Amino acid sequence: MSKRHSARPVFDEARGNLGRTTAFTQTDLLLQHELRLSGRTRVNVGLNIFNLFDQDTITRQFQARYRDSVAGITDAQFFQGFDVFGIAESRKLRPDPRFNLADQFLGARTLRMQARISFWSGQPAPCRA
Repeated sequence: MSKRHSARPVFDEARGNLGRTTAFTQTDLLLQHELRLSGRTRVNVGLNIFNLFDQDTITRQFQARYRDSVAGITDAQFFQGFDVFGIAESRKLRPDPRFNLADQFLGARTLRMQARISFWSGQPAPCRA
């Protein structure tokens, strides 16, 4: 019977050691107007803009330090503590050039247009029992 190993991401240094991303801000705008057409017919038109200023705010940084896996550590070694830099050097692990660089950003500006036509008779709808 063989033991199956699986990789799990862990913080090899303290959590939050990569620093913080910039403050997250997003400005949205909703414009809406109701127009009266003939009689009791109305149309409501609107424009909803998400990320109005099209900000490229960083929402995540790449966190994998090495391109190769730091596998082969027993549970006992893991919980006693281990030197990830020493293991990386002895196994000749390749550093990942994306480490600590921005890899996710706020979504691009999005526009949504809407229109709603309403017909109102002025009388409440009859109740059906």
